[in-house]
Parts: sequence; structure tokens; C-alpha cells
Amino acid sequence: RDLHTAYRRQRQMCIRDRFAVTGALAALIDVSLTWLLQIGLGLLSADPARAVGFIIGTWAAYLLNRRWTFQAEATAVRFAGVLATYGVTFVVNMVAYKFLFELFDVHWEWNSTLSLVVAFAISQGTATVVNFAVQRWIIFRKAGVRVVAKQDPS
Repeated sequence: RDLHTAYRRQRQMCIRDRFAVTGALAALIDVSLTWLLQIGLGLLSADPARAVGFIIGTWAAYLLNRRWTFQAEATAVRFAGVLATYGVTFVVNMVAYKFLFELFDVHWEWNSTLSLVVAFAISQGTATVVNFAVQRWIIFRKAGVRVVAKQDPS
């Protein structure tokens, strides 16, 4: 039993680390596209630029998480669950980003790039923990594995 527990703990650490690497890569894609479209090339305003960055970064995260992090087969149910999860995180990200970017850039008069990076980091970070929990314990859990709270033996 101790060997099984050690294996499960090791696997959880591996999944967590892979999720972190995937998230970092997806965030780099996201923030780079957002900056390029909004500030670098000036093609889009804050909301559309952030939306494009989020969508492309999210697609990359889904593909990497499904294949590498959780090593799960593609199913319509999983994909629908991921879409619903990312839909919620999209709204959280967009609302937080819009508020924070305007606060930092317009009201506090920070440098636009610094405003973008800090607003991005806060809005993205807000959704990351929930995103991991939903994907790990609901969407990509192994068949037959249930999440059960430990019972107090008393």
C-alpha cells in the first residue's frame, strides 16, 4: 500500500509539473499575441487583442494538456467540458484584464507594456487554480477514479 501511495504521489507531482509547463507555454503564446496585436502592431484595441490571445493560447493548452499532461483520449464530452471551463475562465480573464489594464494604463499612467503584463498576469493567474482543479479532477480523471473526501474515523 505504501508503494501504491508513493506512486500516486509521484504521478500527481508529474501531472502538476506538466500542467505548469503547459500553462507557461500557453500563457507565453497568449501574452505575446495580446501584446503584438494591441501594442506592437496596434491592430486591435485591448478587448479584441486579449480575446485573440486567449483563444489561441487556450487551444494550445487544451492540446498539450490532453495529450501530454493528462494523456487522455479525445472525446466529445471532454471537449465540451474543456470548452465550458474555458468559457468561464474567458469571462473572468476578460473582465479582470479590461478593468486592470485601464486602471494601470489610463488612471495610474503606467507604461502600456507594463500595464499589459501586470493586468495579464493577475487576470490569468486568477483562473489558473480553478482551471487545473476542474481539468484534473473532473474532465481528465481516469475512468473509475472518484474524488472522495477522507472520512473522519471518529
